[in-house]
Amino acid sequence: MDNLTPLQKTLNELHDVIPPGPFSLWPPAPGWWLLAGLVLLVLALLIWRLWRYLAPLQRRRRLLAKLPPLHHDGQDYQRLSRWLKQVARHCYPEENSGPLSGDEWLDFLYHKASDLGREPLQKLLHSALTPTPQLSPEQARQLAADWLRRQPC
Repeated sequence: MDNLTPLQKTLNELHDVIPPGPFSLWPPAPGWWLLAGLVLLVLALLIWRLWRYLAPLQRRRRLLAKLPPLHHDGQDYQRLSRWLKQVARHCYPEENSGPLSGDEWLDFLYHKASDLGREPLQKLLHSALTPTPQLSPEQARQLAADWLRRQPC
């Protein structure tokens, strides 16, 4: 075998073709990592937006659950007025609505839900001050609930 040509020697030194190993899905290619990151980012953004949408709804639902029941008693209307103050303090803590009364309190309520109209809100507030309410208990509760539904809290 010493009389082999260099080409034959090189050919004899070659090994058989090595078949590739089994196909593996791990680790994924860089493009898949980018896609997974993008999907996670979009998912996190959707969850955050859903939370920002649902959190005020839950707070409103909890506040509506605390809406006092009304009868034809003046104290019930006073409780309703106090409930409105609590809601206003909760929804607008920076505006210090606690000490407001009279026309200032009416203006505050009106400016926060002007589509309800000034007159119904005025009747609601006067019902807490007079022995004969100007609104029925159902109307007063509905007006208070409608006012709350228009708030951002």
